[in-house]
Amino acid sequence: MRRADAGPTMRRQVATIAELWRYPVKSMRGERLSEMALTERGAVGDRLYAMRELKYGSIMSARIWAAMLQLRAVCEREPADGASARVRIELPGGAAIHADDPDVDETLSALFGHPVRLERPRGDAPLTTAEIDEITKGHAFLPPRDLYDEDVLHVLASGTLEHLRRLCPSDFDPRRFRPNVYVDTGTEADGFVEADGFVEDQWLGGELEFGDSGVRIVGMRPALRCAMTIHPQDELRADPAILRTAAQHHGAYVGLFAAVGAHPRRRSGVAGDELNYTARSAKRRVSKHQVREAKQSSQREKSGREDNGEPKTRANPAAHRCRSTAGDDRCILRGENSRTECAQDRDAWRRPHADRHDAAHD
Repeated sequence: MRRADAGPTMRRQVATIAELWRYPVKSMRGERLSEMALTERGAVGDRLYAMRELKYGSIMSARIWAAMLQLRAVCEREPADGASARVRIELPGGAAIHADDPDVDETLSALFGHPVRLERPRGDAPLTTAEIDEITKGHAFLPPRDLYDEDVLHVLASGTLEHLRRLCPSDFDPRRFRPNVYVDTGTEADGFVEADGFVEDQWLGGELEFGDSGVRIVGMRPALRCAMTIHPQDELRADPAILRTAAQHHGAYVGLFAAVGAHPRRRSGVAGDELNYTARSAKRRVSKHQVREAKQSSQREKSGREDNGEPKTRANPAAHRCRSTAGDDRCILRGENSRTECAQDRDAWRRPHADRHDAAHD
């Protein structure tokens, strides 16, 4: 392990890069890489496409359309030198299509039992007058600039998931949280200071760097989780306790959203590289959610018991941000009946999930 460099910035190793991931189609499962190219726009080949449902015109997310996690997207050819990417979409049952197939929209619409369209973001290209006119008249939908709900990179530490497993005996698999960069923080015996608890909180206000590659992770802020974390995918079952535990113990924040530091050319991160941390100020920044959680903890200590000294049976409403569109008060965070369970039905997997939560990295 590399020791901290001398000097006021205190550069030191805090983890090792364990896994690198990208998700060529928003909200579908992605692909694990041994090496990942990064630019200021994020991982090359990440979030190239999204599905739009055509009844109301919204970009689809697995927060609502849990069935999207039954599909997997792979970038067979990265976009480079003016050539477009080649993305393969693997369907349930083993069949596969490509994003540029002429019948891709028809295939996906039949699969979901709902009219949908696969589309690319417009990027920095301004809308033409004709496009604005069509959108204004309701004849077209506004194309998104990019397909990120938050920032372009998501970082998750193994120590955080180990901490959550100690709090609740559920399967806190990193795939549930869809990181781009999953890092191994080891244990205190390995010499990593941030080996326990919600590890990423200790990196706020600084920068991370991949080994000596020059890839810098900047502008880090806590990642607010959503219902995507509880949906089934691959061999992982539906598990409302995943989000409930994060909400009860950390305000539903797990991991970090971040940007890629500016650089004149793209750089690559490699699994196995060191992850180094540099503090950019002597005083570590305290995030808003940490202040809020401290206040909520104090309130829970004052009101957490009934007059007879027994714990209250109802969960603290401040511990989550559930907004149900079903017109009732069911909530996955309270452990009550959830429509996620309908994913166990043969046909119900196509239906959109009823419980909405705050945005996350999907």
